[in-house]
Amino acid sequence: MTHPSQTAPGLYIHLPFCQSRCGYCDFSVYTDRDDRQAEYVEALEREMAFWSTHESRAFQSLYFGGGTPSRLEFSLWQRLLESLRKGFDLSIASEVTVEANPESLSQELLDLWTAGGVTRISLGVQSFNDHDLKILDRAHDRKKAFEAIALLQKSTIKSWSVDLIYGLPHQDRKGWMENLNAFLQTGAPHVSFYNLIQHPGLPVTQGMAGEDSQKRQEIDADLFLDTVHFLTRHGFEVYELSNAAQKGHACRHNLLYWCGGEWLGLGLSAWSCLEGRLFSNPASWQSYMETWRDIPDSIPVPVHQPAFESLLLDRIMLRLRLAEGVGIADLVDWVGEEAFHGTHTLRQDLIHHGYLKADSRIIALTPEGWLVHSEIVTRLMQGFGF
Repeated sequence: MTHPSQTAPGLYIHLPFCQSRCGYCDFSVYTDRDDRQAEYVEALEREMAFWSTHESRAFQSLYFGGGTPSRLEFSLWQRLLESLRKGFDLSIASEVTVEANPESLSQELLDLWTAGGVTRISLGVQSFNDHDLKILDRAHDRKKAFEAIALLQKSTIKSWSVDLIYGLPHQDRKGWMENLNAFLQTGAPHVSFYNLIQHPGLPVTQGMAGEDSQKRQEIDADLFLDTVHFLTRHGFEVYELSNAAQKGHACRHNLLYWCGGEWLGLGLSAWSCLEGRLFSNPASWQSYMETWRDIPDSIPVPVHQPAFESLLLDRIMLRLRLAEGVGIADLVDWVGEEAFHGTHTLRQDLIHHGYLKADSRIIALTPEGWLVHSEIVTRLMQGFGF
């Protein structure tokens, strides 16, 4: 797997527009602002103008997330892509990703994106089962998903991904394996498979109120392991605990996050990590518009310098999401040789129980270890003295 550069940042653009809010979604999205898309792009342009004079480095990746970026009007996409080319150095941006939903993907948009330098599409299918899609409150059906996939199959954009969600109410192994087999038929070289998060108060969570939570967790664990084994058998590398790709198709922008790189986030609710500093835009429409009503002289949001313990936790947590794990040399550099060797018994115990693998260079979680990722990270941090 090719690692992203640690010297060049990535660039993220948040486009918060959606046709409707899905029943599991707690992201910063809006379903009633389509008539104000131009106003939002204008605010983005002011934010770009500020950063064009405060960040001169070339960006190695560009990612449009949401929301539903494919819902942005065609003319505004033209304007946004042109503004980005004028404001930033994208000469080394080898990967440019756009998230899209089946109901709003079109040939016209694909042609525009291709001409504008887009190299990768992430398609939010979530399920190929119409019953599942209704449970999730998705705006498309199975037929529409395959129509969008047909557009991607014949496009010149060869790196594209399908998003799927498992752990739905009353979902069993048979239903999930039907989804995986349908995905395999698409020919997509990348898949993201996410366990449904039950956010309190959301419709999908409320619909699961009668399920046995312990049994649901056990089923989801089996579905996860089935997914890892299925994808591996069919030539995919499960390179991160929710992502698998054929060779050369891992998402470089997301690897930037997991490998501890830097990124600039523009748009409503977007986070940035630059030169060890963390900051984010407001998550509400009104506050974001107020923050970027003019081009300021300095960063107009609070900037945080995380404490070492917080940075260490993030580094270990994110690296152990990756199949390749974390380098022993890095761990020794971060916590010291004595603290690292002090976890020898813990590491051997985790290896013995099949949760961890290690050699002279790395430690990494096994698929079984990924199931208890948070608990293992907590135990390692405690072992390191934090």
